[in-house]
Amino acid sequence: MVYVASLFTCESRALFVAAHPDDETLMSGGLMATLADRGVDVSLICATRGEQGSIFGETGDVSSVRVSEIGCAAQALGVRRFCFLGEGFAKRANLPDRFYEDSGLQDAPSHTGRTLLSSFLEAVDDLMHAITELRPQIVVTHNQYGGYGHRDHVAVHNAVRQAVRNVANADMSLWVASTEPYGGQSDGQPDFVCDSMFLVKLAALRCYKSQFRILHTNSKRAKIQVVSGEGYSVPDLEAYRCIA
Repeated sequence: MVYVASLFTCESRALFVAAHPDDETLMSGGLMATLADRGVDVSLICATRGEQGSIFGETGDVSSVRVSEIGCAAQALGVRRFCFLGEGFAKRANLPDRFYEDSGLQDAPSHTGRTLLSSFLEAVDDLMHAITELRPQIVVTHNQYGGYGHRDHVAVHNAVRQAVRNVANADMSLWVASTEPYGGQSDGQPDFVCDSMFLVKLAALRCYKSQFRILHTNSKRAKIQVVSGEGYSVPDLEAYRCIA
């Protein structure tokens, strides 16, 4: 295993793609902060606004709350540019903005709108435009299991993998999170690990007041409580596999 902080210079560019607000911080907050601290140009795309989720200790529109929170987290992590999939730098040229809906948890009713599952090829096109414009050396996203199996996480993995394959840039590699919180499923022995900038990751987690209560922390992990009441441990160590 290699500690990722030694791999990059300030000329490097990295693109992170997550399914919902807070996924980026739980999955890769330490790596984003570490790369940004080294001067790497870090970009973030979030596929949905997480509007099917619940909010904890907040009132108001779920989507608006979570949009505000991910903006706070991106700033805390040192992200240079951020947008949602289907807008800004993450949409195919000459098209109006488009909105990808949060499909909800596995037992949620099916959706008739534009989700990542129903609009997969559109999502791939939007991601290809972002990759072509940003020219990242690494792209980081969910693993093939979607961590704990959320269908939007799996769809994001598949769309990112297809977009990277279509762009076919020999100077670009695709990394996936080997483990994630919430009892996520690993897809094998990691190639790279990151255990730095945990305090910055915690600062980003604190942006998500509608999603978490941080119960206690030390230098190596945080215990959080989520909206549904379950408690989870968020370690300082993030692990990644290079799959392309």
